[in-house]
Amino acid sequence: MIVVVLKKTNIDEYDQLVSCYSPELGKYVFVAKSASRSSSKQALHLDVLNLVEFSPVEGKSKMIITGADSVETFKRIKGSVRKLANAFLVLEVFDKLVPYAQVDDDLWDFLMKFLYGLERIEEPDVLNYVRETKKAVSQILGYGEKDLDILFSDIWGNRMNSLKFIKQLSPEF
Repeated sequence: MIVVVLKKTNIDEYDQLVSCYSPELGKYVFVAKSASRSSSKQALHLDVLNLVEFSPVEGKSKMIITGADSVETFKRIKGSVRKLANAFLVLEVFDKLVPYAQVDDDLWDFLMKFLYGLERIEEPDVLNYVRETKKAVSQILGYGEKDLDILFSDIWGNRMNSLKFIKQLSPEF
């Protein structure tokens, strides 16, 4: 199974809940056993923003990640604070606004196009790219363009830490 890692949350002493988006399951939460251990081989592969392939197995209450392997780590995004902040905004939108366990090919295609596009784009063009993405993500989630500013500033801005950070980096956003 191929997924994009949206968020990780520590549980127990060494385990993590890994929130992902995949074409097969939509948004889904898996358990990564011992991922917080310094000797964990999966930990680096399961980094937030990575495109990862793994085989899930049935656990007691959640699916467990086994054999994780990075397909794409998006090094150019992670090497730029501005790109990374904007990528985190889209990941946070997926984590907070996309329904759990609902497959949507359009959302998967959007996420892949956004991440690979952000990876390729040059630094001076990031703000314009993200403005276009802001419109596209609102439309793909079913919101109209006229509600866009209200959604991002009034509703999402109050709940989205990454949006607050982007506004500090780029007040014109």
